[in-house]
Amino acid sequence: MGTLYRYELKKLLCQKVLWIAVALMTLILVGVGITDVVTGRAAISKNYKEFSGREIDDSLIKEVQEAEDPDHYIVFRSFINFCMGTADYENVNEQEVYATRENNNQNQMKQAKLSDAEINYWNQKEAEVKKPFTYQYEEGYAGIYTSVYVANFMLLLLSAIGICGIFADERINGTDQIIFSSVSKEKLFIAKILAGLSIGIILAVYLYGTLSICSFGIYGFSGFNAPLQIRIPGCMLNITIGQTYWNWFNVIRNCLSCKCGFNTEEGFYIKCSGHIKTEADYIGLISKDKTSCLYRKYFESCGSCVGIKKSSFSYYSVLLLHYLLSNKNSG
Repeated sequence: MGTLYRYELKKLLCQKVLWIAVALMTLILVGVGITDVVTGRAAISKNYKEFSGREIDDSLIKEVQEAEDPDHYIVFRSFINFCMGTADYENVNEQEVYATRENNNQNQMKQAKLSDAEINYWNQKEAEVKKPFTYQYEEGYAGIYTSVYVANFMLLLLSAIGICGIFADERINGTDQIIFSSVSKEKLFIAKILAGLSIGIILAVYLYGTLSICSFGIYGFSGFNAPLQIRIPGCMLNITIGQTYWNWFNVIRNCLSCKCGFNTEEGFYIKCSGHIKTEADYIGLISKDKTSCLYRKYFESCGSCVGIKKSSFSYYSVLLLHYLLSNKNSG
């Protein structure tokens, strides 16, 4: 099996069209990464370093309100506007900002029709979040999150280019019968699937690595311990921006650990996410109380449930999945 897997992987990696596409996508990704340097935004954002370590409290909010140059406080303006749900931040204080944020989260949970147990779970997570939030300069990580959607699209495109002929090439070249005479179809199928998954993982690491190099090279590595609420104010997890970054790679590692079977919890997520067709299927999978909250939010975030109302609250479910997988591995 190992030899067959290596052969299939080598065959995929030797495609010239794949390397040409990778080179082209790399140029585009680097171009996206250095856009802030060309436009001057990178130089402006470095002024935010002076606010590192400051709490977003009444003192800072008052500075934002009285500032002669509002753009100098654009990070905090965006934070206040998101929490308040309005662009009017002239007559608010610390208590109103955080209270409105919590009320918005409660309303979103109700709109998502979460159970009382699930709401209590999230409220317990919210209680662990330290307030007021402490700002840290984290533009390096913010740059990655801003451009990650471009990398995701590139990953989809490159994966399609890389594995599109994984099953058809032997048939087209007339070598399929020769191969089947010495190798069983089941083993060949498994080797091809594993090779295709490996290509996707290699491309993911390469693209996200390239994006990280560009962003960290421009803005630096500071801000690992900044609370995620600085960028996603509504998040109810006690998690830092740096932790979410490393959890991307933890998810890839978990994919590697269960790619040969679905006998692990992570494997369950991967196996089932494509098989939820009806609300009845969904309810059957979340029947266990101890995991219902996790399963529900994961499937809602994937959009694989039919008939389940989605809301912006489910956006944070992917972060919860990353958080739980990371904690399980570290524990």
